[in-house]
Amino acid sequence: MASSCPGCGRQDWHTELEVPEMFAGEVFAIERCEGCGLLRTAGDPTPEEIARYYDTTAAGADAGSRFRGVIEPLMRALRRWRLREVFAIRKEPGRILDVGCGRGVMLKALAEHGWDAHGIELAPEIAATARRSLGDHIYTTPIEDADLEPGSFDVISFWHVLEHLPNPLSALERARELLAPGGVILISVPNRDSWQARLFGPHWLHLDPPRHRWHFTPVTLEKVAQRAGLSWGTVSYFSFEYGPFGMLQSALSRAGLGHTLFTRVLRAGGRRRPWQNPYAWAHLALALPISAAAIASFPLEIFAAAAGRGGILTVVLRTR
Repeated sequence: MASSCPGCGRQDWHTELEVPEMFAGEVFAIERCEGCGLLRTAGDPTPEEIARYYDTTAAGADAGSRFRGVIEPLMRALRRWRLREVFAIRKEPGRILDVGCGRGVMLKALAEHGWDAHGIELAPEIAATARRSLGDHIYTTPIEDADLEPGSFDVISFWHVLEHLPNPLSALERARELLAPGGVILISVPNRDSWQARLFGPHWLHLDPPRHRWHFTPVTLEKVAQRAGLSWGTVSYFSFEYGPFGMLQSALSRAGLGHTLFTRVLRAGGRRRPWQNPYAWAHLALALPISAAAIASFPLEIFAAAAGRGGILTVVLRTR
């Protein structure tokens, strides 16, 4: 991970809070840059060290069907919702690179609409699933090292990926090089300046250390973008995928029910069946208040987004 701040270049950090990893409870420090306020998860893990924290999410199952039962088609529909964001910035089909494309659900849908769809996915098992739909348009090297032609993409997207990268500045600099004239970069990250982040503190779901290495606000993300030679464009603060869910799950965690029900109970490939998980029974016993909280999370998050304090920040960047 970059020792100097991607937002301002300084190397002065101090610990702001400590947050447990959601599966094993290992505690990680979240540090603030003294220069610009950008937050990072302390430490500089090797690729092998960080990989073990992704194993908890059952990467093998992720390569095929990620969630149990009816949850899988629902999540696929939410992934396809991202198409609306792409179509909002470019009506005609073009050439897109999705960094961290996962199983390629969005890219496959774009290809069906005439797009020349390419993706980067570092997990080999998941990349293999994407290749079944998109062939050799899926690459398994970081964007900085990918053998791609400069100036060749109309859209480059980072959907909840930038916060995972060792060096977001170098990734955005490389993305800028790959943009065609008039091209755009589309980024979506958790918003550390959101009401849910401030309300739930270390219980906020989207802190997620150490998988999330960086924790952006609109101000700090803009600073990184500017250093990469990019200008700030259209911004939105609501996400059907992650906004209300982040508020609901953070509230459950603060109430002592943990973060892991939806990852360990609802995801396919887990070692235990849903009824073998004690958290599942705790949630079942509280089904009525949890259902009420789930319903309430939508209008609350919509109101927060309208005030510019939604849980997810999505922005369009252009070359300066």
